[in-house]
Amino acid sequence: MGIYGEGIYSESSGALLTEPGGYIQIEPGWQLVAIPVRYGYWNIITHDLVHDGSTEAKIKEYIIDQIEDVMGSSASNYIEICNTLIGAQGNYWNFVPNFTNPSSLHNFNLAYYDSGAGSVEYTGFYIKNIHNTNITIKWGEPA
Repeated sequence: MGIYGEGIYSESSGALLTEPGGYIQIEPGWQLVAIPVRYGYWNIITHDLVHDGSTEAKIKEYIIDQIEDVMGSSASNYIEICNTLIGAQGNYWNFVPNFTNPSSLHNFNLAYYDSGAGSVEYTGFYIKNIHNTNITIKWGEPA
């Protein structure tokens, strides 16, 4: 059984949940990640993800804020950089924790609408863990 159980959706008593979700372990070094969420952010007060259906999920607010909260210190102690190439947009983005301005376009969306394909596309990105510790993050609504 893989990290997501029997499929990409978390399972409970053999039945698929209506909301996908799970956990991702970011291992030391470079890792390619795609997180299939369009809306959401990490709430540092409740220490959990919020999926409000309107706040677009971005690398800083969904991933980096979560890492800082879970690990208890600046994400730059763990993550050097997050890189992505969004081909449909023809853009290459780099997000560096504690350096990149969160209002910058480099705080890229985890999903975007591809008008050419007529569908939502999830952003694949590389993340570089510079610490010798695996970092476990949540996505979606884990069971």
